Amino acid sequence: MKQDKKFKSNIKYYTTSEAFKFIGLGLILFSVVLYFLGLGWGFWSWLILSLGTPIGFILFLISTGRSSDDEINTYIKLNTKEIDADNISFEKGFKKRILDRQEPIYFEGFDFDGDVMVAKAKNGRIVSSIYTKAIVFPLDTGIHISYKTVSTITDDVKEDSFGINYSDIKSFKMDDQKKQIEFNKKTFTPHDIRLVIEYSDSKIISLPMQDNMDTENFIKKINEMMTKAKTVTE
Repeated sequence: MKQDKKFKSNIKYYTTSEAFKFIGLGLILFSVVLYFLGLGWGFWSWLILSLGTPIGFILFLISTGRSSDDEINTYIKLNTKEIDADNISFEKGFKKRILDRQEPIYFEGFDFDGDVMVAKAKNGRIVSSIYTKAIVFPLDTGIHISYKTVSTITDDVKEDSFGINYSDIKSFKMDDQKKQIEFNKKTFTPHDIRLVIEYSDSKIISLPMQDNMDTENFIKKINEMMTKAKTVTE
């Protein structure tokens, strides 16, 4: 497991608060001001100076090198850029098999299952240390999925590219759950929306997704193709 400087900074994103930096600087600044203006406070002035300066310095050091929201997002984009309709290479004639008037859909987001680190971004969104990006192509006889799962705290990567016939799909639906995760002495309740595909002999793939009109229409279209394929084979 690789853990370079970047991963250490990313780990701090989940384990420390950016507020530590401002609290630490505030304590240091207050101590400096008190040093020059608070000599008449006697014992209390000395006590605040003795505690405020080292505590402020420690808090500042703890937050130093912590990745920002933008840095985490940039890391994810750079490491999942291969999952793009223009970057994926397919066999000759693949694009001709894509259904008319039906563009491929991206399914992506943070994963909250398993041993993950969790934090709350500045915009209030709950994020984790695992991210999956996938693209699903609707074809004439089935779907094709290419996906990549990356970690923001290690060099662990999981990726695959494969096809599933409509006649082999048992279920193609959205799963919407409110989860509760305990991490770093905090409780997080992320809204976890996923595309769940059950196919062949009880195989399942679950992809994070956004619930919008495009994904809803896409799911509806695939279910129509599934029904059509099963009707033909009966």
